[in-house]
Amino acid sequence: MAFTARLPAEAVRVLCDRLEVRLPAAIALPPAGFEADVMTQLRRNGWIDAQGDVEGRLAAALRVLDRPDHLVEAIRHVGSKTHAALAVAGRRAVKILLSGDRIQVRRIQPGGLADQAATLLPNLSAGQGRSVSVPTDALQAAAKEAGNDIAALQSALQRHGVSPAIAHLTAKMNADVVSTAQFSVAVATKDRRMRRGDHVIGWWANNTGGYLAEQHKSSSGESWTTIAPSDTARLARQIDRQLHLLTGSVH
Repeated sequence: MAFTARLPAEAVRVLCDRLEVRLPAAIALPPAGFEADVMTQLRRNGWIDAQGDVEGRLAAALRVLDRPDHLVEAIRHVGSKTHAALAVAGRRAVKILLSGDRIQVRRIQPGGLADQAATLLPNLSAGQGRSVSVPTDALQAAAKEAGNDIAALQSALQRHGVSPAIAHLTAKMNADVVSTAQFSVAVATKDRRMRRGDHVIGWWANNTGGYLAEQHKSSSGESWTTIAPSDTARLARQIDRQLHLLTGSVH
């Protein structure tokens, strides 16, 4: 059975300070609070021994998160909000989830990191529509003007130069959103610095299925956003593609 630890976030803060490790940016820990009380609880639950040493499996997991070779971070809004990070270092891999003030740390398989990241979300089929690309500046300006009004989004996109057909499809694929998430990746360089991917993968779902949004640069340097229907497998492929591209750029 895979090692799993469930702890209050403030307890993980104390453990990280004790081990002198830092967690990925997606996992924002609260201040330690009254450390003596936290230490008493950690000892009672077996996470710190009488000599003050952190339980071996948990210490190893936190060190993987501190110095990963490959990292996927996610923030999901599926029901409640959850922050997540999946890290691989050598033959070890760890997933950490932060929901409210509770943290779960779990050993996972070191292979198929993108597939495991995609399983943070519901297993949905691709939503209706087709892939479209829109100038990022136009999309952001239109979204700011329209707020949550989908009809207003379509009109605003057209005012910013997007064709009526593309504006209609873009608005339709963004209608009635019930869940959202975003994913980012990073890999370690030879000097152990973490290099991040050049864009975040956005995901959302409505009652027709799932969608992805990614930014990319045109040959002229203009930023475009591509929105496309996506099932879980496509999401995993896009995360994996970013990891491979980034790995190739640092080695």
